[in-house]
Amino acid sequence: MTRVEFPIALLGAFVLIVGSAAASGQTDELALEDILAGFDDEAEEQTEADPNEQPNANEGGRFDLTGSLSLGTSYNVTDHRSSIGPDPPPAPGTDYSGTQRLRTRADIQADVSLPRDWKGRIQAFAFYDFAYLIHGKELYTQNVIEDYEFEAEILDFWIQGSLTSWLDLKLGRQVVNWGRSDTLRVTDIWNALNNREPGMVDIEELRLPSTMARADAYFGQWQLTVLVVPEIRYDYNPPPGSDFFPSLDFGDLPNPPPGAPPKSILGQSLLAHSGQANEAERWGAVPEFGAALTGTFSGWDISLYAARVYQNQTSTVIGLPDLSLASAYRIDTGHDRITMLGTGLNYTRSSWLLKAEVA
Repeated sequence: MTRVEFPIALLGAFVLIVGSAAASGQTDELALEDILAGFDDEAEEQTEADPNEQPNANEGGRFDLTGSLSLGTSYNVTDHRSSIGPDPPPAPGTDYSGTQRLRTRADIQADVSLPRDWKGRIQAFAFYDFAYLIHGKELYTQNVIEDYEFEAEILDFWIQGSLTSWLDLKLGRQVVNWGRSDTLRVTDIWNALNNREPGMVDIEELRLPSTMARADAYFGQWQLTVLVVPEIRYDYNPPPGSDFFPSLDFGDLPNPPPGAPPKSILGQSLLAHSGQANEAERWGAVPEFGAALTGTFSGWDISLYAARVYQNQTSTVIGLPDLSLASAYRIDTGHDRITMLGTGLNYTRSSWLLKAEVA
C-alpha cells in the first residue's frame, strides 16, 4: 500500500500547488515563469560542451555492479529411490520423493570500463540447499552431499579490448560458443557442461567457463579466431546416489571369481568407491587450441573450424574380474584427446533461415 499511496499523495500536492498559483493572478504567473526560466538557463549551461575539448582515451569508464538472490524448490510427486544409496552397501537407494530441493542462490556480476576502450568482467555465484539438512545428510551418499548441498564458483573473469584496428584480444575465464545450433552440440566443443540436473535449465546456463586466450583478427568480410586453453575442464555429471544417476544392470558384469560376493553387491560397491576419474590435470596438461575462420556475406555466412581438444567426458571401461576378491572388478578411466574439423553455415531466403553444422 505504501508504494501506491505515496505517488498519489505527491501528485495531489503538486496539483494543489499549481492550482493555487493559477488562481493568484497574472503577477504570480509571471513570477512563476521567471523562476522556471532559471532552471532552463542552468540546463543549457550544463549541456553546452567545449568544442575544443577532446576525450581522454586513457580515462576509465563506469563501474556496474549487479546481482540477484533467489530461492528454488522442486517436488517429486512419484515415490522412487536412486539406484545407489549411502554406505554400507548394499543399502537401498535414497528416497527421492517429496521436496528434494530448497536452494538459496546468490549471483553477482561486476563490469568495468578500462582505459583505451578496454573492459572487464567478473561473475560469481554461491548456493546452499537446505533440503539435505532437513531430510538428513546421512540418507545421501557423500558424492551427492559434495555436489549438491553447497557450491561457490567464479564464472566469467576476463578483460577484453583492441590491440589495433583489426585485432581484438580477450584474456581470462570465459565462454566460447562455436556453431549455429541453440540446443545441439556439433561444433560447440570448448566449454564443459553442468549436467548434474539434466533438462532443468537452458544450455546457455549450463556451460562452464574455462580460462583461455582469444584473439580475433578482421580482414574485410572475414574473421579469424584463435584460441589457446590452458584450463582443462570436464562435464559435471550426476554422481552415484543422485536422483539423476542411471540405474545399471549389474547382471551384465562379467562373472566374479569363485567365493566373491554377488554381482549386485560388487557393482554398487564399485560405483560408490570409484573415486576420481583419470582425467587430464586441470592445470599443467598440454593446452587445448583451435582456430575458426568465419565469412559473413549478404544472406549467408560460413565458418570453418579446427581444434585439438580433450573430450568433455572420460571413457570408462570395466575390466575382467581381478584375481583378488578385494577388487573383483577393475574400472579403468582415461581422457581422450581428439582432433576436430568442422563447418557451420547460415543461409537466409525470404523469411526462412537454414542452419547446418557438420564435424
